Amino acid sequence: MKNFLRPLLFTALLLAAPALRAESDPIASPPVGTENEFAAYVGRIDAAISSLKVDNLFGLFEDGPGFTFVFNARPYSYAEIRELHVQSWAKLSRAVVHSNLVAVARPAANLATVTSVGRFEFTAKDGAKRSATFALTLSLIKHPDGWRALQVHESTLPDAPLPPPKPAPAPPPVVKK
Repeated sequence: MKNFLRPLLFTALLLAAPALRAESDPIASPPVGTENEFAAYVGRIDAAISSLKVDNLFGLFEDGPGFTFVFNARPYSYAEIRELHVQSWAKLSRAVVHSNLVAVARPAANLATVTSVGRFEFTAKDGAKRSATFALTLSLIKHPDGWRALQVHESTLPDAPLPPPKPAPAPPPVVKK
């Protein structure tokens, strides 16, 4: 239970941090390009799953005792969820995953919480197919080599259409001189 609570407290701190800052704090406002950066991160997760390469997916996660992956309300350690993926993906011949970024919170320059909603379609080696819509929320830490997830929460949703992607931000106005 202790390992399960630590990431939840981390997420609570991430969510509370903006309220604890002065309005003049430059970190409280996400830098330009933040959504594109995290959309690319979510795209790397989609690509790793679609390639069925466990190492590609788990290279995006923090490997350590503080890591937790909660799947449909059940918490797993890094080793447990990795082994679950190794076993289940060995039974698949094809995976197609696509996600849309729906929310980004940046309480500090090196911390973020990112949520996406997506759809997966898996084909087993025996030909059986399964598809569903899912929600994925990640608590991320920035390292010199990029972002890695410290906590992952995935929930498979009742079969429903995927919500449309968020519209791209408008380009800055052209200033005529």
